[in-house]
Amino acid sequence: MAEEAVQEKVPAVDDRQILDDLTLLQQVDGTRLGGVIHESSTVQLQRPDDTLGYVQTDYRGAEDLMVGGAVQTGTVVGEAVAVTTDQAVNALLLNGDVLLTEGTRGSGPSGPEGAGPSDGGPREAAGTAAERAELLSNARTTSTYDPLQVAQSAIPMPGTPTQVIDNGTVPNAEGVTFLQGAVATTDIAADIATTATPAQTAVSDTPSLTVNGVSGDEDSAIALNIAAALTDTGGTEVLTVTLAGIPDGAVLRDASGTVLMVVNGSIVLTASQIPGLTLTPPPNSGDSFSLTVTATSTDGTAAPASVAATLPVTVNPVSDTPTLSVSAVTGAEDTAIPLTISPALTDTDGSEALTVTIAGIPAGAVLTNTAGDRLTISGGSITLTPGQLAGLAITPPLNSDADFTLTITATSRDGTAAPASTSQPLLVTVNPVTDTPTLTVAAATGNEDSAIPLTITPALTDTDGSETLSVTISGIPAGASLANAAGDPLTISNGSVTLTPGQLAGLRITPPANSDVDFTLTVTTTAQDGTAAPVSVSAPLAVTVNPVTDTPTLSVSAASGNEDSAIALTISPALTDTDGSEALSVTISGIPTGASLKNTAGDVLTISNGSITLSPGQLAGLTITPPANSDVDFTLTITATARDGGADPVSVSAPLAVTVIPVTDTPTLSLSAATGNEDTAIPLTITPALTDLDGSETLTITIAGIPTGAVLTNTAGDVLTISGGSITLTPGQLAGLAITPPSN
Repeated sequence: MAEEAVQEKVPAVDDRQILDDLTLLQQVDGTRLGGVIHESSTVQLQRPDDTLGYVQTDYRGAEDLMVGGAVQTGTVVGEAVAVTTDQAVNALLLNGDVLLTEGTRGSGPSGPEGAGPSDGGPREAAGTAAERAELLSNARTTSTYDPLQVAQSAIPMPGTPTQVIDNGTVPNAEGVTFLQGAVATTDIAADIATTATPAQTAVSDTPSLTVNGVSGDEDSAIALNIAAALTDTGGTEVLTVTLAGIPDGAVLRDASGTVLMVVNGSIVLTASQIPGLTLTPPPNSGDSFSLTVTATSTDGTAAPASVAATLPVTVNPVSDTPTLSVSAVTGAEDTAIPLTISPALTDTDGSEALTVTIAGIPAGAVLTNTAGDRLTISGGSITLTPGQLAGLAITPPLNSDADFTLTITATSRDGTAAPASTSQPLLVTVNPVTDTPTLTVAAATGNEDSAIPLTITPALTDTDGSETLSVTISGIPAGASLANAAGDPLTISNGSVTLTPGQLAGLRITPPANSDVDFTLTVTTTAQDGTAAPVSVSAPLAVTVNPVTDTPTLSVSAASGNEDSAIALTISPALTDTDGSEALSVTISGIPTGASLKNTAGDVLTISNGSITLSPGQLAGLTITPPANSDVDFTLTITATARDGGADPVSVSAPLAVTVIPVTDTPTLSLSAATGNEDTAIPLTITPALTDLDGSETLTITIAGIPTGAVLTNTAGDVLTISGGSITLTPGQLAGLAITPPSN
C-alpha cells in the first residue's frame, strides 16, 4: 500500500477530504481469489474512489491478516511518485493485489461496488481533455494516506461470517468459510487530502552516488556503504535509491532495525532510509554477491534522472555448529554393539562439510559399518563421514567386558572457515560373556590298589583375568580316593569333586580296594565371567585298572589219625580281594604214595605225583588215608593260590603235619587137626600170617591149653617152655612144631 499517492487533479474532488474504501480480499484453502501472496505490485490510481486491497488468508486455523509482511497486525507504508501527463500515479502496494491495470477498473473479487471484474472500459477524469491538460500543466495533486492500522476482534460463529470494512459490515463473499474462533476486524481510517500546487517547469538533476564494496560474516548483518545525494538542493526534487540483485532470503534492515520488504530481489528506498542500512545474507550462505545501486532524482513532473553503481558484497563463510545426538548403548562381550550417533548440519545449503570423530576407543576394539568400510583406528580415535555412521558398531577388545566411554565430536567446516564442533560422551556398557574354556584329558592306566595319575589340562580362552575356572570330576567309583601333589583333602561327594586348576597338579586316583574294574570319569571344566552365565565343556576320561592278585590267607592245622584210617585235614584258605575278581585254588603236595583223599562231596580226587589241586569248595570234609598198613608220619605242603584275571597269581604256603597212629592188623591163622600116638610127638600144623606186611608189625603165636606134662618140640630144637599150660612162639618156632602128650 502507499503511504502517499499522487492522483490526477479532478476539479470535482479538488481540495476536499476523500475516504478511500479498502477491500478485504479472501483466500480459501490456499487458493487466492486474486493476486499472489506476499506480492509487491504497482497499482494505478485514476480516481479517488479506486480501491486498494488487503489479503486475508484462511490457513485452516485462525485467520491471518497479512499486512506489510506481518501476521495479524501491521502497517502499510509507501511513497508518493510523480504524475506524468495523463498517466496514473504508481503506488507501491505491499502484500496486496493488483486491483487495477492501466486504463481499466479493478478486478478484485469484492469491493464497495460489488464482486466480479469490470467491463474493462477506460475510466476518464472529469472535465474535457483541454481542461485536464491545462490542469496537468499548471498543478499537481498529492494524496496523503495516514498509516493504515489493522486490529482484531471477534467475528460471528461459522455460518454467518462478515467482512468489516471501514467500521461497516457487508455480506461475506460467497464460498468463503471463516473457522470458529477466527478473528479479522479492520479498523481503517484513511484521510486523503488533496491540495493544488502551481506547476513549474522542472528538470531532474542527476544525483551523486558513491558505493564501496563491503564484507562481513555469514549470517551476520553487513553494513552497506552507500552515499547518495541530490545535486539539486533547492527542495524541488525527490531522491530514491533502488537496490537490485538482493539474493533471495537476504534481510534488509534500516537503522532502527525495521525489516524492509524486498520484492523480486529489489527495493526502492528514500534517502532517509539509507543511513545505517544493513543487509544480512541468506541464512547459512557464504556466497558473495553484488548489488546494483541506482540513485534516482525526480523534479516534479520532469523525467527522473538516475545513476547506478555496483556494490560488491563479500560474505565470509562461517561454520555453523552442528547438532549431535548420541545414546548410551549396551551389548555383549565379543559382540558388535550398534552405536547410536546422529550428527546434523545446521547449515543445510550444501556449503558445509560434516565429519564425526570418535575418540576413547579401547585398544583392540574394532569398528564396522553397513558398507563394510575399512575403519582404521589410530591412537584410539577415528574420523568418519556421516555416511560411514550407517550401521556403525563397535566390538570391544577380545574377551573384555570392561565398560568404556567414547567421546563423539561432530565437526562442521564451511570452506576455509574455522571449523565448529560439538561433543558428547557415549557410554558403552559391555555385558560379560563367559568364553568356552578348553579341555584336554588323557586316558589313564594303573594297577589295582595303586594310585593312578590323571592327566587333565583345562584352560581359559579369556586370559584377561576376568574369568574363573573350575574342574568337576564325576563318575568316581564308590570307595575310590583322590590325592594331589599338595596333599589337599579332596572330598568326594556322590561320586563327584570340584577342584581348582591348581589342585590338578599331581592328581591321582586310587580305585576301590581290590577292584580291577575299569571305569570312566567325566571331566567338566567350567568358566565364569563375573555375573555372566557359566560355560562348560566336558570330556570322558577312561581309567583302565590292571588287575593285581592279592595274596590270599591260609590257615592249616596239624592232623593225626590211626593207621589205615581217614585222617581229617584242616585247611582254611581265603581271598583278601573279595570283590569276586579273583579265583582261589589250594594245592596239596607231599602226599605219600598209596595215600588217598576224600571229601564230603565224594569228588574223585586224583593224586598225581604226590600232589593235587583243589578248589576251596573241595576242601569241605577233606580227609587223607595213609598208605595201607602204614603208620609213617608225613608232612603235607598246602599252597593257597589267588589269581585276578590275567594278573600273575599270588600264592601262600604252609606245612601240614600228619601223624599216623599205628594200628595192629589182625593176622591170619590156619590150623589143621593133628593125630598121633600116645607118648609120641604129634606134629602140629599151625600157619599164622601178618596182614600188614610193611614190616611195621610183629607176629607171635600163643598156644594155650597144653596138658600138664605135654612137651613141645620144633625143628630148631628150641627150648620151648610151657608155663601154665601156655607158650608164646614166633612164627619161626612153628617150623616142625610137635606136641608129645603127657606120658601115658
